[in-house]
Amino acid sequence: MNKFYQFDNPVRMIEGRYGFMVYNQFCQYIGKALENYGEYCEHEQDLFRQFIKPNFNVWEIGANTGSQSVALSRMCLDGNYVGFEPQIELYKIFTTNLTLNNCSNARSLNFALGEYDGVIELPAVDYKMSNNFGAISLLGPKNNSTENIEIKKMDSLTYLPQPDFLKIDVEGMEKMVLLGGYSTIQKNKPIIYIENDRLEKSSELIGTLWDLGYECYWHITTYYNTNNFFQNHNNIYENTSSFNMLCFHKDKPLNVNGLPMISDKNHHPLKK
Repeated sequence: MNKFYQFDNPVRMIEGRYGFMVYNQFCQYIGKALENYGEYCEHEQDLFRQFIKPNFNVWEIGANTGSQSVALSRMCLDGNYVGFEPQIELYKIFTTNLTLNNCSNARSLNFALGEYDGVIELPAVDYKMSNNFGAISLLGPKNNSTENIEIKKMDSLTYLPQPDFLKIDVEGMEKMVLLGGYSTIQKNKPIIYIENDRLEKSSELIGTLWDLGYECYWHITTYYNTNNFFQNHNNIYENTSSFNMLCFHKDKPLNVNGLPMISDKNHHPLKK
């Protein structure tokens, strides 16, 4: 086991691939990945490096605790990184990681993005109990301890550096984010990397991207990286994979080698 620094429960810190990273020790995916491997979803970072240019403005919608944010901010050192995370406990860790690693081109914002400007309920979460905190959806069932958090449309954020690259991981709200950013996307035509792991929402999500003029390609990767930073050969995720799409506007074509193009919006690799 690599050395970690224990702060007040549940916060820990470890020195990983991109520097010192703070995390929640009870997070089943990101926390465990950082603790065991010193990185999280490095296969995605490898893909991003192929397309993010140093002068890009990168938006990460659903930044969680910033496990990928430091790397993203370094890919666009001559541009800007903007990260959004609505869960305040995750947001505090996220901003700490940006600060620890001197991400001077980064800005972090504590609200959700969606289809309207207003408020949305966040179910209460116990961050000292084992959970996949990044999988908590603002669309999920509520409880008696919900709190109201701010939600905004992408199109309302004209004061921010406008995106050249969008990374969207918002637990079922992906289509809402796109619709709330219709004008922004039509104007800037950013590269979009977006999660698509919910079968019931996949067809509409792909259709929305097509309506926006985008071509979409599957990017399916395992969570485990055999060449991880700690050279840990124990795969705690077994065969679990991440299902995302790399999308680009037809007016800004990219050379996408090795990724299967999506031609049937009703097909998903998880369907049997």
